[in-house]
This record gives sequence, C-alpha cells and structure tokens, in this order.
Amino acid sequence: MQVSGSVGRWALRLSVPTLLSVCLGAGGVSVAGTVVWEAGPVPGTHGGPETLEGAAALHADEARRELPDLVLAADLARAAALAARWMGENAASTLPAGLVDFSLRWAGCSDPSAVAVTVLSTETSPGELWQRMREQRGLGSPATHWGFGLAPSRLQPFRTTWVALLSERRLQLDSLPRRVEPGSTLELRGRWVGSGLSAPVVVAQEPSGNLLRQEAAVSDDCLTAVVGPLRHPGEHTLEVVAEGRFGPEVVALFTVAVGVAPGTSWHPPEGPPRGGASAMEVELLLLDWANEERLRRGLMPLTLDARLQALARAHSADMAESGFFGHSSPRFGGFETRFRASGWRAQRAAENLSRSESPRDAQAGLMSSPVHRANLLAPHFSHIGIGVVVIKAESGRTVYLTTQVFALPMPPAAPSP
Repeated sequence: MQVSGSVGRWALRLSVPTLLSVCLGAGGVSVAGTVVWEAGPVPGTHGGPETLEGAAALHADEARRELPDLVLAADLARAAALAARWMGENAASTLPAGLVDFSLRWAGCSDPSAVAVTVLSTETSPGELWQRMREQRGLGSPATHWGFGLAPSRLQPFRTTWVALLSERRLQLDSLPRRVEPGSTLELRGRWVGSGLSAPVVVAQEPSGNLLRQEAAVSDDCLTAVVGPLRHPGEHTLEVVAEGRFGPEVVALFTVAVGVAPGTSWHPPEGPPRGGASAMEVELLLLDWANEERLRRGLMPLTLDARLQALARAHSADMAESGFFGHSSPRFGGFETRFRASGWRAQRAAENLSRSESPRDAQAGLMSSPVHRANLLAPHFSHIGIGVVVIKAESGRTVYLTTQVFALPMPPAAPSP
C-alpha cells in the first residue's frame, strides 16, 4: 500500500464586528457574474531583504517598539497593504475567502499562510491597530514575522482600513525571480528559521497539474535545491514540505511564472460566504466541491465511504481534543498506522488536513497547494472520507478542522479454481 500525507494551510482573521456585508463592485470588472480585481504590477522577486514602504515605513519605529519580538517584514507589509486596499475600495468590513492567500502570492511572500488582523478606524493613526495586535499576541500567537498596511475606507463612517498579517516563518528564502524563461532551472536557497524540521522536499506543480519533486539539501541551517528545468509556459506553484513534530508541514509556498507575466488579477469566490455551517454541512460542501473540480477535468467523482468518513472524523476530533494540527497524533500515531487500524484494504491512500475559518477558505487552501491538490485530483483515488470538527478559537472565531482521507481499494480476489 502506497501512503502519502500532506498538511493543510489556514488563515485566521480577526476583525471588528461586521457592520455591512462585503460589497464587491468598486475597483473591479464584472465578468460572468463575478468580479475580477486588478492588483497591479507584482514585485520582481520572492524573498531577500527589501525596503519598507507606505504606512509600514512611516510607522516602522513605533511598530518595532510596540512588538519588539516580531520581525517587521517588507513582503508581509506589501501583502497587508494590498488587502487593505481591496477592503477600502470595496467598502468592506471583512476580508473575503482567498484574499489573504492572493495577497501573499502577489506580494512575493513565501509564507504558506498568515493570520490577518483588520481594523476599521475613524482616525489615521495606528493606535487601534497596536491595541488589536497586543490582544492577538496575548492569545499566544506563534508568529515570528509581520507586516501592516493602510488604505482609505469607503465604508462610512470610517476613514481608514488597517490590515496586519502575521506569519510563523519557518524558512527564509533568498531572492528568487518571479518570472523565468521556459527551460530555466531554479536554484532555491534559504535559511531555516524554525526548529524541529527535517527532510525537506520541493514540489513544483506545472500548469498541467503534473508534479516535479526534488529533495533539498540542508547544511548548517541553510537549504539548497535545484528545481527544473521548467519547460512549460504558464504559472508554476512551488512548495517546500518538511517533516515536523506532527508529520509533514508546508513551510514555503510561492508561484513562478514561466514564459508569461505573473498574474495580477484576483477572482473572488462565486456565491455568498459559507461560514457558520454545521460540521456535516461542511463535509457535504467539500465533497461537492471536490467532485466539481474532478468532473471539470474529466475525472470520475469520489464516492463517500462510511469507514473512511469515520477515520477522518476521528482524526479531526483528536486534533481538536489534543490541541495539535498534523498527521502524526500523539495518541494514535501517523496516517499509515491509523489507516491500517481502520481495516480498510487499499492499494493507495492519502490524507489532507485543513484548518480554516470557512468552508471556502478550506477548499481554496487545499486547491492552491500542489500536494493537496494532487490528492484531490488524483485519478487513481475512487473513495473519500471527510471529517470536520467545528471549534471556537481563543480569539472567539469559528474554526473548521478538516481531515480528508482518500483511498483506492484492493482489487477483488480471483475466484478459486
């Protein structure tokens, strides 16, 4: 039995109470009932030292005094400023699903996820933002880096929108180009800034969905890897996966455009936000969305299996009760151990995990990660179990812990002669 595991991505958003529902319209172009928002030219590189700009530069000294234990990062500040601009232009009181991930990728961040703190204010000074940040740090956030941005707000009676993004950065990449020519080879270099990580692997997803895997070398806390050649024009998504305390972790995620211009447009999810749903409703939503993605590519839909469902629900419940997030349970072991204990006989099996504030965020995060996306769209998987547990985070926000288990059953035994 071939077993693979992958870990999800999540973004927790803290904001002032919702005053109006999100209004998409200003600053976008209507296309087939949705809104396409143009973010503007992207920076030329990922990673590397950069100069702070805008509000982050203006208030940098004060920010460092307020939060001396966090590194103020130019790329996170650029992403936060973009998210604030979207909120301001669209008279929005909250960040919609997927905007944090888009802002990170657009700004050249390699952080897989970020926690967003949003503040609507009638003032132009950052005092309310500092207060929110102190509250966030008081909740025991593991963040190591952060950035913040400011934009005018069209939502009355407010004048300004502040957004801060916090990340637990595990890998600090050296400067890396955002665009290369077809046939180019990427040389990744970076420095571990997290602890307890080992066996890093770089996974590159080609525009066709094909995956390229390359083991990375680590010496004196420095990571190096050569990926490519990247032959096919289009946007490639790369992630660095390493073994952590609770199994595989995504420690870096970014995109590189091959032979084309990097993407600058964001497509908000269609339909209203789907927060506040029950665990069973979310499980059915995620099943429907997974099969929609498969049918769109001519793949057979996944069949919901009761035993896989029980396995997935048990792991999500274990993560909630034991206070961890990962594939390796302190009580019940890794995925292969748990899968074998279920009695399910499979040729192949895999597991996806997600921690999110909405079903939309969960689906968007899974589809944006090459390893998770590969599991969802693998033609050899025929059965799935989805387990969701809904919890209240210390921030008071609703969080959905999701486990997806995929499997291909063993072929029927040949009849005895």
